Amino acid sequence: MCWSLEVTLAFAAAETLALLALVGRARRYDRANAFLILPLVLQEWLQVILWMHIGETATECDGTNQAASAWVAYVVCAVPAWISLQPLLGAPHELSDEHRQMCRSFVAMAILCGLCGALVQLLGSSFRWMSSVCTYVGPWHHQIWPVMNIQYNIFPGFLGSLIGKVLSAGNLLLYMICSIGGFLAHRPSYVLPALAMVGLSAELLILVLGPEWGSFWCFQASGLSFVALLEPWLFESLGEPNLMQASFAAPREARDGEMAATALGKEEEEDSLV
Repeated sequence: MCWSLEVTLAFAAAETLALLALVGRARRYDRANAFLILPLVLQEWLQVILWMHIGETATECDGTNQAASAWVAYVVCAVPAWISLQPLLGAPHELSDEHRQMCRSFVAMAILCGLCGALVQLLGSSFRWMSSVCTYVGPWHHQIWPVMNIQYNIFPGFLGSLIGKVLSAGNLLLYMICSIGGFLAHRPSYVLPALAMVGLSAELLILVLGPEWGSFWCFQASGLSFVALLEPWLFESLGEPNLMQASFAAPREARDGEMAATALGKEEEEDSLV
């Protein structure tokens, strides 16, 4: 999150109240949305702790900063698997066998990529080969996490900044691919399209904010709790978009039509033989 402890604390508290309101209200997809956004709000509270123990530089901070920085990395690495798991936890009976298998494949890929990211953080901090071990404040006054900073310190100067942005863009693309399983849920949603837009906007954040983009992106993502609060009214006023179901319905209807036509052709052929 941005700017200061007070601002981050206020947003984290508001997002937590929004999640509690979703769980208590329990209208349609409220609890599913709360479950989806939970780790994003958790990392927001980790950023509150980081602001309370913010480092002076990338290597000067206390033990709480280093521990919270590591946990931010672990939570962020787990988010794609968490997102892709949602259709399997929510209403797996609504998925066809094909789509259920697709979700499982994305979950497996997300777990593998998440473990690799967590391993980089764990080994880098344990063996001290990471150039940054502390979260500190960047020039745009957003937090710079060690797991983000490492990508920008491979080479010094402009080349290091350029390579860091390329690596960040590549990691973000992989992050988004691993999260696709969550978008296979066959239910109307405004939260999922908003999450997709937040993911796409992160590419621009990389160009502008450099290593600070991660903390600002997570703030945007955790703000989806407010979209979830408004979702029932959005359904009533704007309709119930279910683009993923529509995209799968067309091929399925075409296959059903082909099967029906084939069956009808066989019946006519048998009748002619008789």
